[in-house]
Amino acid sequence: MDQFEKILTEFSKKQFQFVSPYPSVSRRLLRATKRALEAQSVEDINEVGLNCREFLNDYANQIHSPEYSETDTKAGDTKQLLKDTINYYTTSGGKRAVLDSLNTYVDKVVRELNTITHSSNVYPEHAFLCINISISLIASIESLVLLNERENSPIYEYFGITKCPKCKSLKLKANSHLDEQHDEMYYIVECQDCGWSDWTQ
Repeated sequence: MDQFEKILTEFSKKQFQFVSPYPSVSRRLLRATKRALEAQSVEDINEVGLNCREFLNDYANQIHSPEYSETDTKAGDTKQLLKDTINYYTTSGGKRAVLDSLNTYVDKVVRELNTITHSSNVYPEHAFLCINISISLIASIESLVLLNERENSPIYEYFGITKCPKCKSLKLKANSHLDEQHDEMYYIVECQDCGWSDWTQ
């Protein structure tokens, strides 16, 4: 494998890391990618489009928190779930510049996946287009969220989470405790809504 292939392989691994915190999304993505590699017929390509719509919606539901929006967003409304998340993480001035472009990209990706899923005028390249635009969108949103958390939340630094894994609440409270006998610091996080908690050293 030459240097160029190594770089591309590392880049692909990095892209996949964005979905690895979401096991069901990862499984759906791998299934869709395998299908895209084999897709030849119109029905095969339509199925890849559907697979991508499914894992994108799965991702949207998992990253979304009810506190991101003022009204209840339906679980099947992929576009609104993603836009609520983007809007929440672009409230600061420095990130507002990406808001319009990412929200526009959400519209275009969802529309393109829907078109490919239902079109009879598709080619094998459309299957790879589905995978590429879906991964690109997820990677962009994940980067936005993680940048925000690294800048503003010590909870992410110690626990690698942005919301309660049990109820999705954003109301997480962090504390620290020094074990003087063993000279070790413990960090504790607790959800103020459902009581979930975790700790680390």
